[in-house]
Amino acid sequence: MRRPVFGGRMNHPYLPRAALACLFTAALLLTACSGGSESGGDSSSSDGLSGAALIKRVPFAPTPDPDSFYDQPEPFPAKAAPGTVIKARKVPFRPGLSIPLPGQAWQIQYVTRDANGRPLAAVTTVVKPLLPSLSAHPPLLSYQFAYDSLGAQCTPSRTLRGGIANYNNQAETLIYILGQLALGWTIVLPDYEGPYSAYGVGKLSGQAVLDSIRAALSFQDLGLNAETPVGMMGYSGGALATAWAASMQPDYAPELNLVGVAAGGVPADLFGVVQRVEGGPFMGLILGGIVGANRAYPELLPPAILNEDGKALFEQMKDGCVSDNSALALFKSLSDYTTVADPFSTPGAIAVRDKVTLPQPGKAPTADMFIYHETFDEIIPVAGTAALVDTWCDAGTPISFVRGLAGEHVTGTVAYAVPALLYLTARFDGGLVGGIVEPLIKLGARRCN
Repeated sequence: MRRPVFGGRMNHPYLPRAALACLFTAALLLTACSGGSESGGDSSSSDGLSGAALIKRVPFAPTPDPDSFYDQPEPFPAKAAPGTVIKARKVPFRPGLSIPLPGQAWQIQYVTRDANGRPLAAVTTVVKPLLPSLSAHPPLLSYQFAYDSLGAQCTPSRTLRGGIANYNNQAETLIYILGQLALGWTIVLPDYEGPYSAYGVGKLSGQAVLDSIRAALSFQDLGLNAETPVGMMGYSGGALATAWAASMQPDYAPELNLVGVAAGGVPADLFGVVQRVEGGPFMGLILGGIVGANRAYPELLPPAILNEDGKALFEQMKDGCVSDNSALALFKSLSDYTTVADPFSTPGAIAVRDKVTLPQPGKAPTADMFIYHETFDEIIPVAGTAALVDTWCDAGTPISFVRGLAGEHVTGTVAYAVPALLYLTARFDGGLVGGIVEPLIKLGARRCN
């Protein structure tokens, strides 16, 4: 079994690398002994559950993937550090329309944590670059798909080896593939919703992203190490995972050499997004996030407050991909499926709302960020992202924020795919490339710190 690599660079201007290595070694030893604070999971979780035992308790859980590679290990290595590689296998790389593309790819199962700090095994896909890197230090890009789905067949790892159930994932191939084919980037593409597809659960997703990066850095066939420059990128649902990971990284994975984060159309306030689309044509898409959040936080919508239509709808949605569930609940409201008039004001909903909303108290990214959002986004209000940027700017996060005028939610991902890739190229390369490209990216952007 390959062991995870820890002890990476923090870019501290005053401490020599040897001192940093000693500090990180000591920190890891303390984490291994005590369980840590965030990096070892939430110590307030005391039920002792992990892996398969956890999934059995998930309400409206997806049908398990028939591929045994995805099974939770038994017994579960509950004491293993987050990011530990459990197993790996080589797979074909067929990310769009099942068409084979050049590049070696592997799937890795690794240790992470659920939203309550309990151990789980998640799966990620890693792809080696086709050409040597143009960067002085070959980078790693963690790309988060907007897979926005509840079923096992909808995950990135399924799409990347030829699955066609999730149309979103296939279309997004055009965004990240340039880095793999032409720029010499190693790509890691996590199933960040975890083994029970907890769509919309930011804490679980953020941890799964960071632990996926840890697993990729330690995977010997990729030739990476703790000094590898790391970037993250995602749009919409992928931006949810990306932004949560960025905000958690300083405490949860401080050893990562995270140099840049590109996030577009960030759904900072899940409840606010649901309330925005209620009664319209996008209700099914966003309601999937409520079903996913309920898998992690069952107090949100307990069976007692779901009416018969609600129970039937949740059962119908539980294995759906984004395109399937988007066709459901058209022009409906959440209250149409509950026995209470206002499902957003129940004690459970009130308790959960803050858990699925950014910013989180006392949490802000320290890595440089490029955040973009269409002004006329009809699904995710730009106001939520603007408020998030204000809070993080006040906390010292270096951010370039662009309010786009290119159109609506879907056109936003197309309009800013190239600027986001150029931004990451500049962050990876620095020097002459960064000096030319980065000022161009920041034209029209609000810059703080």
